[in-house]
Amino acid sequence: MTPTRFVHGRSFWIMPFALSLTIARAPACESVSSHAHEIVAAQAIEVMPEPLGAYLRGHADRLRLLVRELPALAVAHDTMRGDTHFVLLDLAARDGSPSARHRAAEAFPRDAGEAARHCKTLGRSECGRLPWGIIETYAALVVAFREHDEERIVAETAALLHLATDAAMPFDTTVEREAGRTEEDRSPPDGFRSAAARVQTVVIERAHERFAFEVRVWPGRFTPLADPTAAVFDALADAYRDADELIVLDREAIARVDPSSALSREQSYVQAFSERGMAIIEQRLAAGALLGAELAHAAWTSAGSPKLASTASQSLFGKSPPNDAIANGCGQPFCGSRDSTVFHTSTCAHVGRIHAENMIGFASAAAAHRSGRKACRSCKPNTTDSDRP
Repeated sequence: MTPTRFVHGRSFWIMPFALSLTIARAPACESVSSHAHEIVAAQAIEVMPEPLGAYLRGHADRLRLLVRELPALAVAHDTMRGDTHFVLLDLAARDGSPSARHRAAEAFPRDAGEAARHCKTLGRSECGRLPWGIIETYAALVVAFREHDEERIVAETAALLHLATDAAMPFDTTVEREAGRTEEDRSPPDGFRSAAARVQTVVIERAHERFAFEVRVWPGRFTPLADPTAAVFDALADAYRDADELIVLDREAIARVDPSSALSREQSYVQAFSERGMAIIEQRLAAGALLGAELAHAAWTSAGSPKLASTASQSLFGKSPPNDAIANGCGQPFCGSRDSTVFHTSTCAHVGRIHAENMIGFASAAAAHRSGRKACRSCKPNTTDSDRP
């Protein structure tokens, strides 16, 4: 392995791609699906203003690899250690009531040293380093831009987008990250582990195709950052506010799981998870993308907006397959996925990304609508009034 040197003496060990495929996807401390990081990265580089957006889209394949595999690949990267993926904002709550936890979260220290002392006072060896890990990575990206170091720019951007995703996930901000754990859930192979793992891993893993289609950040929402630290803590506070509702929705989904169903426990859970819960996850992924885009752009402008070498633009999801290969995917004029509420024309590029076992076909747009699906915003299948059920 060849290390790439980083600012402040950090080093980032990149293993060869073929070898990386044999490594665990992420450390056990993480409770966020790698698909979430990829979806956030895809949207972040789309919403970034030019020329930074075009520059990073030119490195999309490398970003895709790093943002998904960073915890496993960056074995010596300080900001990827386990406690950097969460922060317990409500650790000081006097009881477990929502009001007490919310007051504790609002009073959580923003200074890293003060937060560490706060944590020790409460009898914990760690309460998470997520906000400071983001700020350290942001600072390293500024240096990479100033030094025109392309490899470091891409790697630090991937780290920043990875951590921005974590900051947008509600269960990465609260002591309730272990909510819903039972002794039954501790045992493999059917273990759900906790509400955090069920919502942020199981649901996103099983419905990642839907989220990839549905999550969008409109360019009008992008705002240049005056204070990156304040933006990070504001994002954490926004994520925290969704935790209690997701805990309730998780319990309701667990109660609706049918143990006699032929579906696996995970499939049954995702099927029972409410549309309201899905909408919250979509909003959280979009928030992570916006935070990551704004931080990366702020790092570039803080470095003096250096000129960026032009590169060929790539799709973060890889090249689209040939049209004839797509058309044969479902054997019908319109296609969809069992895990998605969207349908497409058979020639849509998104069809090539649907797993074969999830592929379903429709003879007409009306039939797709009757299944409860809505039209893809990319290919815009025929959705005239005469085609609707």
